[in-house]
Amino acid sequence: MGPRTFSDLVGEITPDERAEIDATKEEAAVESVAFNLAELRQARKMTKLELAHLIGRAQPVASQMEETDDHLLSTIQGVVESLGGRLELIAVFDDVRIPIDFSPPGTARREDREHMTAAVDERDERMSKPRDTYKYRFVGPDGRIKHSGITNDLKRREGELRRQYGPGDIEQEGRRTTREAARRWERGKPTAGRSGP
Repeated sequence: MGPRTFSDLVGEITPDERAEIDATKEEAAVESVAFNLAELRQARKMTKLELAHLIGRAQPVASQMEETDDHLLSTIQGVVESLGGRLELIAVFDDVRIPIDFSPPGTARREDREHMTAAVDERDERMSKPRDTYKYRFVGPDGRIKHSGITNDLKRREGELRRQYGPGDIEQEGRRTTREAARRWERGKPTAGRSGP
């Protein structure tokens, strides 16, 4: 047997699965990247002297800003804007995420605020659904798929399938996901009798 590709291992990815993967990657990137001001400056490939010039401060002052552990929002906003970005602040509660507008009154357009609030609400709705469902296939000793489906308990389901089909093992397909995404997968799942990868 020659080398196998990623597609051989995971099969074809549907557009719905691709969208879910992309959304998960984007959320993970947003949640996992946290820079201090020095790392932010370095990521933008700028020296301390260049940053100091952009924010209108002396280089030692720019260095002190990077080394402190307590910043004013206006300081962070000034640095981010000097680097070509904009600072967004979101208050996170158990049931809602609220964008905080700390720009001067009258500068943020109402429709921009409404659009941002709608986007945050949509993301929160997607993230609030529990990822408690597994996609699986039950593979016999001969490597053939005897059954595939979805469950929220792989061990229990494997026992049931062994009683029904005889020897075999459950192989989890992908990561744990929402019930809705698992049902979409189930509609296009592999059929029994097909050889596994």
